[in-house]
Amino acid sequence: ITLLRDIIHQNDPEAFMVVMDAAEMLGRGHGA
Repeated sequence: ITLLRDIIHQNDPEAFMVVMDAAEMLGRGHGA
């Protein structure tokens, strides 16, 4: 998963930020 994240980060930093924000929101929503 880290490798995939690095690839996204290198090719599309904006999409990377969106993904990380979404993951963070989902984590909070589930009380993680």
